[in-house]
Amino acid sequence: GGGPLTKCELVQALRRGGHEIATHTYSHRGNPGADEIQSARTWLNEECGIPMEELRGFRAPYLQYSQDTFESLRDLGFLYDSSVYKRRETNGGRAHLWPYTIDECGLEAENCKFDKSVPGLHEVPMWPMYEVGSEDTVLVPMDYPGDAYAILSQNLERRYNVGQGGNRAPMGVFLHASWLHAHGEEFRRWAEDTLVKYDDVHFITNYQLLQWMSDPVPASEYSREEFCSNLEPECLPPPVSEFGCGHGTFDPDLCRCVCMPRFNGRSCMSVDAATTQIPTTQIPTTQNVTDESKCTNIRRYTLRPYDAKEKVVNDDNIYECKGWPYTYWCSLGGPYEP
Repeated sequence: GGGPLTKCELVQALRRGGHEIATHTYSHRGNPGADEIQSARTWLNEECGIPMEELRGFRAPYLQYSQDTFESLRDLGFLYDSSVYKRRETNGGRAHLWPYTIDECGLEAENCKFDKSVPGLHEVPMWPMYEVGSEDTVLVPMDYPGDAYAILSQNLERRYNVGQGGNRAPMGVFLHASWLHAHGEEFRRWAEDTLVKYDDVHFITNYQLLQWMSDPVPASEYSREEFCSNLEPECLPPPVSEFGCGHGTFDPDLCRCVCMPRFNGRSCMSVDAATTQIPTTQIPTTQNVTDESKCTNIRRYTLRPYDAKEKVVNDDNIYECKGWPYTYWCSLGGPYEP
């Protein structure tokens, strides 16, 4: 991402945990132009404080891209793209394509899908996954259906086992937050078991992968920590500290929002910090509201704060704000006066 719906606190927390921050356009449009691409990077830099030099990677929304997309990325100084879905012959998922440069794209049409080269830009492919037990049934490259533990385990083993045709190409783990929220424990178990089973398998970012490819060393000498040494350890607060946590306050010691009573972490951190201003006297209502004028301020307790379309009374005679595809509760804009 990289726009008003992006939560800077969460972005900063991911960065502090060693994750790479990349971009996905400002308003999530396929076949994006240079303005869409650069606006996302500028927003992450100016609003979230992410250093511009760390914003090196890009993925096109809906995986919709063109020759112009790649040329824009090159002109804007991006190191890599990760939008090309590579469904080529892989020997059942054992011999995937490694990341490649687009310097001579005209000579590698099968890989690049374009007739022109884009010197200086790399491609980290969207590698497919194979269904458990299948040699030819290809799954979507992200948000895996079915038994995620088995899917991830099999696909890693096929790549890893050189004796059975594996070429040890990287395995991309591409997930949406909603999938990870539903399958988080299953994914965690797989990751922990993988690190126990393989002493030469590392979980790294795309940038760390390209660094290693430019100067490869044996797995026994590889140290992930050396590639994270430039990350700043200090906590970066939300850009608007008094309102940036929605229904809560920012605690610099914990480096996260501390919610008001009655709101869990997901609720108070999901309010649109860019537009929400919370008066100190505001009290979210739990009382019956009979006068619609009392429900003056829409508060949105979901991860995607769409604008509400109408306000209706629910069975408890409390106003709800109806919008697609979620329902939001109304809260008071000041002290409640029946």
